[in-house]
Amino acid sequence: MKKCPQCSTQYSDDSLSFCLQDGTPLQGSGEDTPTVVLGGSGAPVTRRDAVRVPVGDPSITGAGEGPFNRAFSPPKKSSNIMLAVVGTAVVMLILFGIIGLAAFIFYRNSQVAGVQNANVPPAPNVPTTNKNSVPPASPVRTSAPSSPAPSPASSPGSPVLSSYPSTSRLKFAKGSYSTSFTGDINPGDTRSLVLSCRSGQSLSANVSSGSNCVTFRGGGTSLATTTTGGDNYLTVSNHCSSVAHFTVDLSII
Repeated sequence: MKKCPQCSTQYSDDSLSFCLQDGTPLQGSGEDTPTVVLGGSGAPVTRRDAVRVPVGDPSITGAGEGPFNRAFSPPKKSSNIMLAVVGTAVVMLILFGIIGLAAFIFYRNSQVAGVQNANVPPAPNVPTTNKNSVPPASPVRTSAPSSPAPSPASSPGSPVLSSYPSTSRLKFAKGSYSTSFTGDINPGDTRSLVLSCRSGQSLSANVSSGSNCVTFRGGGTSLATTTTGGDNYLTVSNHCSSVAHFTVDLSII
């Protein structure tokens, strides 16, 4: 017989060492009386019955509160944690879906915009007029003071062209940095070539004609200058007394 010194619960099972209610080490009660058997008289045998207390019975005060009962109680399922994990996963899936859909719509719109821009024909090359820029001075028909070439009046019988454009626009081929222009000019007349450029580019030009009749304004058959933004003009004049055929070779870098 063993007894708990804390709650005074008695146990007849000698193999127990701790109280099943509070875990206190059990002690021998010292009151066990061995079973007495009378010699053949048939007298009843007396013995002390152990007090058994059911473990874990909620009807008994203190039952289920010992450390042993707590150790063997099944763990509770963390249902709240599982719900939080599942909810977080669903929110992340929805967020990634929204991001993917937005990226797809942006990519498709950019592709459509690129196709539309490719189908738009290029705008015609129309010279723009800057309100703040000073228009180029109109060419003045003056004879070079250093050239003794005869004036048109000195040969009234020389043939002249009826008409031609006084100004011609030059264009570069795609990927090219040079171009040329060929035309005719009446004696004593001038013609202008216009070219649209960016500011700060280096422009060089040469004019060739029979007997060097055609030169750039100011004299000379070659010219080198720095361009301004917008239209740049080159003017040539014929100092001879007959119609001159000329060619202007121009490059820009």
